Amino acid sequence: MRERPPGLSVRVKLTLSYAVFVVLVGIAVFTLGFLVLRFLPDGNLFADSGEFTPARRDLIAAFVRYAWWTVAGLAVVGLGGGWIVAGIMLRPLTRITDAAGAVRDGDLGQRIDLPGHRDELTDLADTLDAMIARLSETLEEQQRFAANASHELRTPLA
Repeated sequence: MRERPPGLSVRVKLTLSYAVFVVLVGIAVFTLGFLVLRFLPDGNLFADSGEFTPARRDLIAAFVRYAWWTVAGLAVVGLGGGWIVAGIMLRPLTRITDAAGAVRDGDLGQRIDLPGHRDELTDLADTLDAMIARLSETLEEQQRFAANASHELRTPLA
């Protein structure tokens, strides 16, 4: 097997991509809110009842402060949730890898037998199961042929 330099695992890559996506959506919502706040008039406003209402700059300052906390929270949730979701999605690959390792080590009775609906991973598992079955049948045929040939070579000619 060829040597490969170490790199990020697929789980880490998926986790980072999920987190980046969630943060980008958060930033888009933040930008939309900021754009909406631009349409408020400048200066202090007063309600019909005479009560003071905050000015646009006060609302923007509060919005920006809480929006950054929200984006940071989304990053944490995206990383944690992404790690869990990636682990769940990659679990069948661990099962496939374990079965392939057992076959590599000589256990031709090993099968993946991945449950679930048809998708890319079940197609891969079914293909590997069929390949292992075919390999096992071929090996058994060769062993039968070798046993028959050995028997025939030991039998005296009549």
